[in-house]
Amino acid sequence: VSNHRLNLDTQNIDVAGKARDKLEAKLASLKRSQSSLTDNLLISELMSKYIENYHFQKASPNTIKNARWKLSKLMQVIGDVKIELITPQMIKDYISNEFDRGREIRGVFVDFRAIRAALNWAVKEEYISDNPCNKVDFPKLPRLVPKRLTAGQFGRLFNAIERTDHRLIALTFIITGMRQEEVLSLKWS
Repeated sequence: VSNHRLNLDTQNIDVAGKARDKLEAKLASLKRSQSSLTDNLLISELMSKYIENYHFQKASPNTIKNARWKLSKLMQVIGDVKIELITPQMIKDYISNEFDRGREIRGVFVDFRAIRAALNWAVKEEYISDNPCNKVDFPKLPRLVPKRLTAGQFGRLFNAIERTDHRLIALTFIITGMRQEEVLSLKWS
């Protein structure tokens, strides 16, 4: 009986081992086919897939246009290269190029964030394993100081408003710094 049991256990182990080997072979095959798809993914193809995803998410036409434009600008600087070949240095070159063209730091930062988002999406979709933007230290943005009215500007504005209720609205804007929607949603109590 014990030899028979040992024989059954050995057969079960063999069957399980063969099943495991088949699964591992299938997984390796899937990884190779996925790899062969992404090995040839160019920035232009990433842009198409990324924009298609935006359409699927029902993003606004302006969002889609901006994403396409920003990825196109990256392509102009580094070429339509395979996305897995994009290096942090290429991203830095893009940033330098934009500064050399005289762009303001905030505009370049907005572009950088859009490119980083597209490449993060590519990582999520497993087109690439790592986002090169994550290895780029973007220069610190200068802190924006809110613009304020001078006493003379405030006086001229206040005198130009004839109706008292409009003066109260203007005063609320000026004193609180609230946005238009916030002021308009206020209720008298």
